[in-house]
This record gives sequence, structure tokens and C-alpha cells, in this order.
Amino acid sequence: MSLPNGARKLKKNIEPKFAAHPGAKPPINAEPAAQPEPEKPGFADVREFSTKSIRVMILKPQGTHLWHHNYECLANFDIPRNAKIDEIFKVTALEKLYRQTIKGVGHGDSEETVNKTLGAPDATHSYQPFGFFKKIYFKDDVIILFQDHRVKTITRGVSPELKKEIEGNGPHIGQAHLPPEAPE
Repeated sequence: MSLPNGARKLKKNIEPKFAAHPGAKPPINAEPAAQPEPEKPGFADVREFSTKSIRVMILKPQGTHLWHHNYECLANFDIPRNAKIDEIFKVTALEKLYRQTIKGVGHGDSEETVNKTLGAPDATHSYQPFGFFKKIYFKDDVIILFQDHRVKTITRGVSPELKKEIEGNGPHIGQAHLPPEAPE
């Protein structure tokens, strides 16, 4: 094996020091070979739904980095809806989550529409991933999750623990910065 000049010099300088001390080991010992992570099974995930069908994607986890989850798509299916399919994929819960409205505001509405309709929130909860934040309204007892300044979900019920945290720590929880204002 051919080594670059700098590596040859380094190797010549290090080897004699260890050879001079019988039984001496280099400072960095080789670790046993890493065991491969067990393969994770694929799973079905509902990507879209309507009153007539659902789109299901079969995904296989490939790993994560920070808040990013990486998957391999094994298949896509458009499945006609019926009671059994709704039960298997818990479509009723998804409808409740994504079709929830408050005073006419719902999934996909802009942050500006929410501000005009509901007024200023009692608290804002921001996150590390850019574009995700929540607005919390005590009077309406809702938490609105935004993604890129659009309503993603509306959840009814602000927990007493969250109210206590907001009262004790102020109206801005989560990251130290506020989410940027939506472009005009």
C-alpha cells in the first residue's frame, strides 16, 4: 500500500516509539466491529384522504437526523373508502384532526386570516424547525399548529399544565425567537 509523503513521515516517527517499549500499545485501540442496526419493518401511512378514497404509502424507515425522518417508499395505493378501511387506518381521527374548524378558520387558512378572526393569541410556541409554530387561545380553548404560516391542525383543549407554564414563563414558549411574520 502506498502512503502519501506526509503519512510516511508520520508513520516513521510513531512506530519506533512503540517498538522501544515492549508490550506498549498505540494510544487508540481498534474497537470491535460495529453491529448493524436491526432492520425496521415497513409500515402503512395515510398521505391523503377524501370522502371517496384514501392514498396510502408503504414506507420503510431509513434513519433520522435532527427532526428529519428519512424513509424509502415501497409502494403507493389509492384505496376506496369503506367502514373497514376507515377503521384500519383510523380515518375518523384524521378527519377530526384536519377538518376541525373554529369560527370558520380551518386547515390551510393563512395566519393573517387566523389573526383577523381570533385576534391576538394568549401564547406562541415556536420550534427549531423553521416554519412550525403554535398559537394558543385560552378563550376559545384551542391550539392551532401552523406550518409555513398556514393552519395545519386545530386541537381543542388547552391543558391546565400548559396554561400554568404560560402564566409562569410568559407568552412565548419554546425557542427563544418568535416566528417571522407572514409575508404581506
